Amino acid sequence: MSLDSIYQRQNETVTDLSRNFDYEFADVFEKINSLASYYLKGLSESDILRYDLIWSQILEQAGYYKLVAEYVDISFDDVYDDVLVAFDSVGLTTAFTEADLIKINTLKSMHKDFFVKLGNDVGLTVKKQLYNYTLANASLEQIASNIRADIENTGLAKYSTTYARTAITNYQQEVINIRSADEDGVWVYVGVDDGKTRQFCHNLLKQRKYYTTQQKNRLERDEDREFNCRHRFYLVSKEW
Repeated sequence: MSLDSIYQRQNETVTDLSRNFDYEFADVFEKINSLASYYLKGLSESDILRYDLIWSQILEQAGYYKLVAEYVDISFDDVYDDVLVAFDSVGLTTAFTEADLIKINTLKSMHKDFFVKLGNDVGLTVKKQLYNYTLANASLEQIASNIRADIENTGLAKYSTTYARTAITNYQQEVINIRSADEDGVWVYVGVDDGKTRQFCHNLLKQRKYYTTQQKNRLERDEDREFNCRHRFYLVSKEW
């Protein structure tokens, strides 16, 4: 199988997993909104001051934490086979080690922490807004309407699909990077070049160069390809 074909399969995996996350998140988000309105009833000033705890309860009941755990702990596991196939296709037959697995689990934990913090931070936003609405002596109906709008204006609501796709794409690259640490080779940039491709990525694809690890690390972290990039760096043998 060619490296382009393997990339295409990896990209399809990203699309399927992120689309499924988005579909399930829509249901979870509607429950979050409903529970947020429900918990407004009888909310005292002291309750507002500890609203971040109430918000954690809302996320738990809505299934947000469960969705994040399943996405990272289960869906992310779909990337490993294609990573090894990619190595094999370019003359670098290899396998994951126990040390690799420790690093992989650490990365998973970090990705989960990102999504958990993303959800929890919304609670801090709502807490501040609730206090302001209370000071303004707004009615319960007004508060409920405003809070729903506030929640729907957060990054969690507006960019969940982008975050989910970026997370799984980054994880694919991170796993490639982990397994590459003990291998000798050079890096190539692979991916689709179409109307959605950023100019930065278009230039790299057009040049068809190979890179040292130092060069690749600098390019990989460039802010012009940071979010929702569809491309991968693959380590290949110099002979390939």
